[in-house]
Amino acid sequence: LHRDGKPYPKLKAVYLYPGTFSSVQQRVDGMGLVTEGEVHRLGESWETGTVVLSWDSVAQGARNVFDAANVTFHEFAHQLDHEDGPTDGAPGLSSNAAYRSWARVFQENYDDFLQKIESGEKTVLDTYGATNPAEFFAVATETFFEKPAQLFRRRPELYAEMMKYYGLDPRQWFDCPACDFGEPGADRIAGALARQRPARRNWFMIRCFIKFRQEWSRPRPVSRKAAALLTWAVVLLSGIEPVHADVPAARPNLVVFLADDFSFLDSEMEGAKDLRTPNMQKLAAAGMTFTHAFVASPSCAPSRAALLTGLMPARNGAEVNHSKPRAELKKLPAFLKDQGYEVVAFGKVSHYNHTADYGFDHFEFDGFHQHQAIPAALKWLRERRSEKPLCLFVGSNWPHVPWPKPAPWTDPAKAELPPSQIATPETRDARTAYATAVSMMDDELGRVLETARETLGSNTVCCMTSDHGAQFPFGKWNCYDAGIRVPLIISWPGVIAPGSRSGAMVSWVDILPTLVDLAGGPAPADLDGRSFAPVLRGQTTDHRERIFTTHSSDGKMNTYPMRSIRTRDWKLILNLTPEAKYTTHIDLAPREKKPGNWGTYWESWVRVAAADPTAAATTVNRYHHRPAVELYDLTQDPHELQNLAEDPAQANRVHALRAELEAWRRIQGEEP
Repeated sequence: LHRDGKPYPKLKAVYLYPGTFSSVQQRVDGMGLVTEGEVHRLGESWETGTVVLSWDSVAQGARNVFDAANVTFHEFAHQLDHEDGPTDGAPGLSSNAAYRSWARVFQENYDDFLQKIESGEKTVLDTYGATNPAEFFAVATETFFEKPAQLFRRRPELYAEMMKYYGLDPRQWFDCPACDFGEPGADRIAGALARQRPARRNWFMIRCFIKFRQEWSRPRPVSRKAAALLTWAVVLLSGIEPVHADVPAARPNLVVFLADDFSFLDSEMEGAKDLRTPNMQKLAAAGMTFTHAFVASPSCAPSRAALLTGLMPARNGAEVNHSKPRAELKKLPAFLKDQGYEVVAFGKVSHYNHTADYGFDHFEFDGFHQHQAIPAALKWLRERRSEKPLCLFVGSNWPHVPWPKPAPWTDPAKAELPPSQIATPETRDARTAYATAVSMMDDELGRVLETARETLGSNTVCCMTSDHGAQFPFGKWNCYDAGIRVPLIISWPGVIAPGSRSGAMVSWVDILPTLVDLAGGPAPADLDGRSFAPVLRGQTTDHRERIFTTHSSDGKMNTYPMRSIRTRDWKLILNLTPEAKYTTHIDLAPREKKPGNWGTYWESWVRVAAADPTAAATTVNRYHHRPAVELYDLTQDPHELQNLAEDPAQANRVHALRAELEAWRRIQGEEP
């Protein structure tokens, strides 16, 4: 239980009966008539601090550690439930926030469980859990310890809550090389063993012997798999470390999924109720969610070039949108090929039709909105036969414009608009179209993750992120958080704590060295990025103290360069041509009558602003006309609406941050 002091402070006694025992139970019928009767029991847990068990049942539970039927786990879960008072399915937790999270997740899963029981559906949890919430918690505990992988797949949020409470991830116990790799090669076994702690090796031994017994008892000759199981178990039991010359630890496969124009706050994980992102939630339950991840530039080509070079735009050469990094630079595929990886891309990974310049081993469908990329990637994965470790990039074209027609489940009246937006009917309609595109991206993410799990196995790092924020005013093409702050979720079973959240500040230029680090390679020299793998491994909680972002231009639609520096609590933006009028595709594209929802709601903003000289007009004016310096208190003003640059109380802060930003620009080769 990972507790200090006594693990069960209220427990006074454990009574053991040889077999099934009986107890007297009162029943009250609908008329209020009380009767008593004898009930046969396998175990009981009393709020007075007593556990009663049938030894036969205890032994049976120990003999089969894979059936999620363990009376010891069940009754001691009830003891944990008793600790904070009523036996209600909620054990003692550490904070009010933990109780709120537990209550939401358990109630949702309990209600869904009851519905599945009523409809006759097969469930991973034993039907006894439908008795009441207390039994649901006890049955969930049995399943958590004995069928962790199944519980995680079927009920990831429930699994994440259990993992946080119990302080461990039982999926690691069942990650047996001999059992899970079929007829394993020496390198895979050696690599798996090299990563295991001694306690996990004991579980390997137990599982191997159990599996061997099952294989041996079958009415046929002993299979090669059974022989491998027995050999592996004997090696573990003997305490001898198997040695394989020149065999490195097994390197993980790497799967990176990129969304297109998707802001950090626009997911159910971050509280959005008008969007559907169930697969992002599943990935978050399996791994670590970064709350402060930022791109290097808020437009497509510079952002992706920074990702694939580990260098900021000024140093890699791709500063304006649609530009490419310098040809002589070593890029991400080359770094991973040095580690023996096959590196492949499907869809929008680099900017459109730039993929050939990055040196991928294979790529397909990198044109504008070529949605064939996702099924092509899945087909390729299923047909792949290479023994090399794989790094697979899959780039969705959603939710980049043009957005699709709103799905039937969307409702403009319930659209959640940030305070930076003018809530016209047209804007609400645009939000529902965007929500539909987000849902399509999330569906693609789910298909990629599921196929990767099926084809690549558990030793796979899965990463989901986005190239910059959504194409709404003050989002894409801006250094406000709506443009530069993006989702970043990474899982790696057995290494990254499931359901964890990190406030470490990371940049997209850090992803390249992080992947190289996770692949076992040395830290690449002379990059702007640096690995945040120690955060993923739980070795530290911090990474960067400053985030620098640059934006230059996007053709005739947007020529408005800006630079920014962000700390955890403050941001300073320098607009390098404040005398110019800020424009983007949002306000210019409607005039070109482009198909799809490129920003046609903007015209409604202009109409409202003309009739409303206060709030709406201020928003439109703020969009087009910006001061040379902007300063925001991100703690008090997370949507960056109140510019404090001219506040005398902030003069020293402005001076210090500006000096730091300009010094960084000189290092990057810019001339402030």
